[in-house]
Amino acid sequence: MRKNVTTGEISFRKAWLQSIIDRIEVGADLIRIIGDKTSLEAAVIGAGSSVAPSVRSSAWKWRA
Repeated sequence: MRKNVTTGEISFRKAWLQSIIDRIEVGADLIRIIGDKTSLEAAVIGAGSSVAPSVRSSAWKWRA
């Protein structure tokens, strides 16, 4: 997986990024990446870790 993310096909990398990032806002002096906090955190932690991350079976989304 790590090899595909870093050097794989562009279509795979785009799909992977789209699965964890909702929106990117670019300003004059600030770039803001917006997405689900747990997904973004897992991606950042997984990038610096040599341990394979676990797979979430489901994520609860509560209604207001």
